[in-house]
Parts: sequence; structure tokens; C-alpha cells
Amino acid sequence: MTMLDLDLADRFATAAADCGDGDAVTIQALNMVLMGRGDDAEKFLSAICETRDGDRHLWSIARAANLIWTLGRPLDASAILRELADGPESVEQKAARQAVEACVDVVSARCAAAVDKARAALASGTLSDFPSMMASVALVMALGALGRVDDMAEVAEQALSRAADSPETSHFRFWFAGAYARACRLTGRIGECVALAKRLAESAADLPALAYANLAFLTGHADLVRGDLPSAVAILQEALAGVERHSITTGLRPACCFALIEAHAKLGHPEAAAELLAKARQAVSGEFLFMETNLSLATGWSLAAAGSLTHAIDVVRHAAEVAQERNQPSHELACLQAAIQWGDESAGARARALAQTLSLPLADTVALHGESLHDGNGDGLLTASGQFAALGDRCTAADAAAQAAIAFTGAQQRRRGLYAAALAQQLAEECGGVSTPALRSPVAPSPLTGRQREVAELVAAGLSNKEIADRLVTSVRTVEGHLYRACQRVGAKSRSDLAAIMRAGPAGVR
Repeated sequence: MTMLDLDLADRFATAAADCGDGDAVTIQALNMVLMGRGDDAEKFLSAICETRDGDRHLWSIARAANLIWTLGRPLDASAILRELADGPESVEQKAARQAVEACVDVVSARCAAAVDKARAALASGTLSDFPSMMASVALVMALGALGRVDDMAEVAEQALSRAADSPETSHFRFWFAGAYARACRLTGRIGECVALAKRLAESAADLPALAYANLAFLTGHADLVRGDLPSAVAILQEALAGVERHSITTGLRPACCFALIEAHAKLGHPEAAAELLAKARQAVSGEFLFMETNLSLATGWSLAAAGSLTHAIDVVRHAAEVAQERNQPSHELACLQAAIQWGDESAGARARALAQTLSLPLADTVALHGESLHDGNGDGLLTASGQFAALGDRCTAADAAAQAAIAFTGAQQRRRGLYAAALAQQLAEECGGVSTPALRSPVAPSPLTGRQREVAELVAAGLSNKEIADRLVTSVRTVEGHLYRACQRVGAKSRSDLAAIMRAGPAGVR
């Protein structure tokens, strides 16, 4: 187990149990949790809790963790933890219970409560390896959602160091690293996310298949956030294949789908994004509220790739409102950032309000991006583009530069518009050929209106006028009118010409 070969560990533990070793069943159960075999682990753990009075508390904690992370049933886990709290507990047992209660809180979107319980459990100094890892996972997830980064790296370092030599949690360090990397992205610490992936990849070469799936997700996610999209797609597909091959039921499955959806959408592959979105929806437990933001963002990216910008913006703006109600400010910020990238000119004010409460350069940059888009401020958009690039987010930098090109051209600053368009094109190429809505908006003498742009997006996606009318709940005649005026504005001579110009993006009109 320490060497990450869970299949071999399962063989040995099973053989020991067959030879009559009464303790082997506990090793089998924990190993099944690590392997993501949630249903099998639940059968073993429930039986252990009924028959082993001496360490029933310990194995009830493990059972609750399996219900949360592997089976997506935090409500059932809460019932077990409440029963433990009602009985006599030592100081060590109480701290272990608090560690797993923090996990229930964080997946239920009660992040402030999760921070308090996880910190109390870790501060007790009594936790064994398994509950310590549970507390650390809950803590970094909650800190990331709250935008509190002061000691997030320190928490991560301690958890990873402790896990390296532990049979209970050695395998968990890759899962933990994935959770930490997503927290880093939410808070704009992209360099740290990339460095962590590189560090773990170098320290754990030639991993057994299941461990490799976790590492592949971490590496692919790092490529996604830094804007190496073709590499991200290739590696994330390997991770998802490993998940499916081992029938893993943990959050790794939807996490792989979410990342692949975003990558495919940014590359302009709407069919692949839509297919993966269907898989992601099946894999997300309705009780796992923390994951709803990622599901909404994935849904929005899939819609945006298919040209449905209004719907995409509506989805993420609603998710932003939900995140605000749940006190998940960095989740709200991520939703606002996506909406602004897709052309939402009304999100800047709320982004600025968030920036005033979050001490994060990312929040300031998103606010500048939104405000500049609202004001048609090309210089502000170019500044935001540079700031996104400095943070390591080249894809969003490309979108902001493309939007700057449109703003400059609309203000009759054609030379500045051409510069911004060239910058956007360069960044898009560096990312492997990005084709986002902003990069599909041509720099025309007179910018497209919101509805004209949406109709043009759907034309580029291959929809007929009737299909566009059905999608936008309007008449075919109205669609034809928007299409005619869009062609006039970008100098397109036909419907197919308009689609080609849209696909060419800022370089499409000169």
C-alpha cells in the first residue's frame, strides 16, 4: 500500500484473510477505499463496525469517509458521525470525528464550518494518518473556496510529507494534490498548481495504473490551467480511461470530465464537450453540493462551444448567485470570470465587490476585465490580458486581448485594434489553437450586437436558421434579419462566408 500497488496489496490481504488472519479484513477494507471500490468497502466496513467493539470508532470514521468521498453519500456519513458524538469519546476519537465532519461540511458547501473543524482536529496533535488526511483535504478545499490562501501551501506541504511514508494515505497524496491544485486555480495560484504537478510526477515515476490515473489528472489539469490544451486533452483522456478501467466511483471521474469539457470547449470541439457533459452529470451525486459550481462551469463551457452564449451566461450567473448565498467567494469569482469571457458586460460590478473582500490578484484582474468590457475600454482590456498572462492563464489572456481588439476598433482606433488582434491570435496559437467565443468574434468596423453575435456563433456551429430560431425561441424571419445585419457588419457575402469569418476570429476582418 505504501508503494502504491493497491492490486498487489489486495491479493496479499485476501490471502492473509483466507489463512485465518482476523486483522486482514481491516486491511482489505481500507485498501478498497483507496482503490475507489466504494460498494465493496462499505460491505466490509459495515461488517467490521458490527463485530469489532474495541476499535469500532476508528472503523466507523473510515466508513463515514468512504460514504462521503467514494459513494457520494454525506448524509449517511453524518448519521454515523452523530451516533459517535452521542457516545463516550476520548480526545483522540473526538478529533478524528471532527476531521471527517469537516469533510461532510465542505462537500455540503459549509466551508467556514469545515475550516473550523479541520483546524481544531489538526491542532489536537492526536490524529493518526487517515483522519489527518481527511482534515487536510477538507481544509484546503474550504480555504480555496473562501479565498483564504495565507497558510494553504503550508497545510498542503505537511499533508503531502506525512502521506509519503504512510500505508494508510500514501495513495491519497495524489488525490489530495488534485484537490489542492483546484484550490490553487480558484485563487489564481497557477504557478503553484503547475509546480506541484511537476514535483509529484518527478517523485513517482512508473506508478501502478490506479495511482497513475490520479497523477494523470493532476498533470492534465495543470496543462489546462496554464493553457497547453492539446497536451491537457491527451493526458486527461488517459486519466479518464484509468478511472473507467478500474470502475472508480470517487470524485476523480467527474473531475476528469469537467477538465476535459473545458479543454474541448476552448479548442472549439462542441460535440466532444457535450458527450462528456452527459457523463459528468451521471457521476455527480446530488448530495455533493461543493461540486455544483464545477458542473455549472462545465455546462456553460459546453453551451458556449456550441454557440449558445446567452444560455451559457445564464447558467454561470445563476451558479454565481448560489455560490454567493453559500459563502463560496472564489467559486462565485470563477463563474463571473467565465461570464465575462463570454461577453457578459454586467458582471464587472459584482466582480469588483468581490475583489474588495478577497485579497487576491486574480479577483482584481477579473474585476478590471469586467469593468473594461462594460466600458468598452480597450486599454483596460489589454491591461487585464497582461495580468492574466502574468498569473499564468494564457487562455483568458487571449480572450481579453480579443475583446480589446473589438473595443479599439469600435472606438475608431484601428491600429490599436490590429495590435490587440495580433496579440490575441499569438496567445491562442501558444495555447494550441484556442477557439473560444471571444476569439471567434471578428474585428469589424462596427462590432456585432449581442444577438447578432449569438446568431453568428450558431451559424458557425452549423445550425440552420430554423434550428437557430428554435434555440433562441424566436422566428426564422427575426433570425434572418440578425444574420443579414451581421453579414453587413463584418463584410460577409454569404452565410458560409460569415461562418468562416467567425471561425477566423480577430484575424477574420481587416
